Amino acid sequence: MLPRILILALVMSMSLLWSPQQASAQILEEDDSSYVYKGFFMSAEYGLYIFALKPDSLIPNAETGRGASADLLGAVSGFDLGFDLNEMFALQFSFGTVNVRGSTQDGGGSTAMLFNGGVSIFFLRSRLTFYARVGAGLAVTMPTGILPLGLMAHLGLGVRYFTRMKHFSISFEARGLFRPPLGDNSQGSTMSLGIGLLPSVTYTF
Repeated sequence: MLPRILILALVMSMSLLWSPQQASAQILEEDDSSYVYKGFFMSAEYGLYIFALKPDSLIPNAETGRGASADLLGAVSGFDLGFDLNEMFALQFSFGTVNVRGSTQDGGGSTAMLFNGGVSIFFLRSRLTFYARVGAGLAVTMPTGILPLGLMAHLGLGVRYFTRMKHFSISFEARGLFRPPLGDNSQGSTMSLGIGLLPSVTYTF
């Protein structure tokens, strides 16, 4: 009788020690998944823009030093509105600006406004996920005489982390912006290529 009581007591003790650990692991797993939100979202971004290839109209005149900016660095900012189709794919509409300081025309800078649509692909289904996105749209450059209205395509690779502040996530993305040599090329090549380094904050409803 005594051995049976001892065995029963040992089994109960082990179950008491094991159950809280198992419950804690289950709660942690549930908590992690509960912070990953999918649906309608909006995000804001601001970062550094690096010119890898400039169109001819943005290169200063070698004799006068006048013309567009000689700077290769600028700032890029914007916001996205989108919807997660499922765990892997999302559609978004983006509005952004690229600003480059310098001596454009008589002393200003150049600004490009971007109106893009695109799709994102997420490779992991956890709080920390890697993604790629691709899209295209219109680019409007100011002052208006620098570049004609044109097409701008983008390709980005980034990482996204869903924080413990519910509905919020943060991202960092390296995004290439490419303007093909289309349209009026009477003033030289209109092709350009730049790279944006963009931290962002996203709120998912």
